[in-house]
Amino acid sequence: TTGTAGSGGASNADGGTVTFTDVYADVISKYCFGSGCHNPAGGNRPSFATQAGCYSYFKNQGQLYPGQDPMNSYIYFIMHGDPTASPPSPPYMPPAPNPNVSADDLAIVAAWIADGALDN
Repeated sequence: TTGTAGSGGASNADGGTVTFTDVYADVISKYCFGSGCHNPAGGNRPSFATQAGCYSYFKNQGQLYPGQDPMNSYIYFIMHGDPTASPPSPPYMPPAPNPNVSADDLAIVAAWIADGALDN
């Protein structure tokens, strides 16, 4: 699934609004849970092993500002940071040696936040 950043008119590959299901499947599972950091084996980090648990974590931590500039939301802010800065600014996720979040995947997260960051 690919998305486009922006508000209102953002869509996924099927032409619909970007959902948290898109974010979880295309971004979280690849860069956060799939990287080995946010899964049960990841130590003392929050587990993103389930979509419901992941969304609940973001909402309960006050990390989402639905309908606002995605840079205001911590989840987007840390994925959009500069991993080449020393030290990375902000603390960039996912950390090295994991791959950087692609521009297309960042656009999925940005579109979802701009469209209200719903649990859908």
